[in-house]
Amino acid sequence: MMIENRHGLFAGGCLVALLSISNAVPAQEGLGGWEEPSAFTLRGFGTLGLARSTNGQAEMRRNLLQPRGISKHWSARGDSDFGLQLNYLASDTVEATAQVVSRYGSDGNFKPELTELLVRYDPNAYFSLRGGRICTEFFMHGDSHLIGYSQLAARPNIDYISTLAVTYLDGADAQVTLPLGDGLLRGKLYYGFLGEKFPFLGSNPNSSLNLRGSRLIGTYLDYQEGNWQWRGGMARARFKHQLQGLDDVQSALVGVGAASAARALDLQGTEIRYDSIGVVYDRAPLRLQVMLGRLRFDSKVVQGQDSAMFQAGYRIGELTPFIAYSRLKSRRTHVATGLPDEGIGALVNAGMTSYLEQTFVDQHTVSLGLRWDFQRNMALKFQADRIRGDADSRLPLARATSRWNGKTNIFTLALDFVF
Repeated sequence: MMIENRHGLFAGGCLVALLSISNAVPAQEGLGGWEEPSAFTLRGFGTLGLARSTNGQAEMRRNLLQPRGISKHWSARGDSDFGLQLNYLASDTVEATAQVVSRYGSDGNFKPELTELLVRYDPNAYFSLRGGRICTEFFMHGDSHLIGYSQLAARPNIDYISTLAVTYLDGADAQVTLPLGDGLLRGKLYYGFLGEKFPFLGSNPNSSLNLRGSRLIGTYLDYQEGNWQWRGGMARARFKHQLQGLDDVQSALVGVGAASAARALDLQGTEIRYDSIGVVYDRAPLRLQVMLGRLRFDSKVVQGQDSAMFQAGYRIGELTPFIAYSRLKSRRTHVATGLPDEGIGALVNAGMTSYLEQTFVDQHTVSLGLRWDFQRNMALKFQADRIRGDADSRLPLARATSRWNGKTNIFTLALDFVF
């Protein structure tokens, strides 16, 4: 068995723990010897995960943030993390939060990163305002997706969630909560700037996407009544930077007289749009979840995607078996070069098609798993994913060879905990 980068994970986690705990303030004694509750609260979470794939012709990434994925050897690299969250309750209406997470990220290591640093102001029960570094909420329960214990599955849904690698934004959000009928209606508006950079194309190590400084605006409407929760949301982002490695492609196109095709590939200054709807039914022992998503790009360099997922779990004592199905499919884009399909023109046209296919994906996944809550605040999970897709489906992959056939099975074992 091979477990990669374990020293980076544990060293990073221990460092974060020491730094955070050293800043915590102990409770002070009040009148009459009573101990007043501390205004500071330190919480933590983590996952020790092992996973392997049955097809060694490509590495399946957990999300696009990761430069490498899992292959035929057991690895703890992609599915393990450790986080600490420090809260300071300044008053009944003001609270500050800082969260640091060590996980396998875009730099190829477990360097701790600041995923939250915010101040929350709740003047009343209906309105909430936050400012600072905030976790993104593109889909239902997205603000807690780093906390494995809060999720039913051992590995997040590969087709639906993995391609949305953005973790946080630097900005502000405002939420309004109102009673409606027998339930609660919530609306949230958020605005800010993205701050992450990641290897976008796993098949091309020279291609990376820098989102730092890209503007993001989004909103969602959520209604919860009894055991049901519905949500619809949308987000829009404008890219500040060009896709790394694209300049050379555009220069070559201009050089052969295909300037219009080169302009169609521009990413800088263009927008990405994400729309989603979802519903959750949660009434013990049954939990159901359905989500649909649509991703669209103004630029032709990245293909749009449609995604869907279904998950069901049924708790029996300490055990919760679950099943899931998901689908992710690209909407193929075509860029005409204007060159005749002969001689040098044929080579350019073929090269353009090959370049655009780097973001193509067409696959579906059937998942079976079991969660065992064997102890308070700890859960052991096993999950098997059967992935079947087109041989040309490359976006979620890293280091795919020409022998990749689009088919693999992934086995994951994870220990999740919170404290």
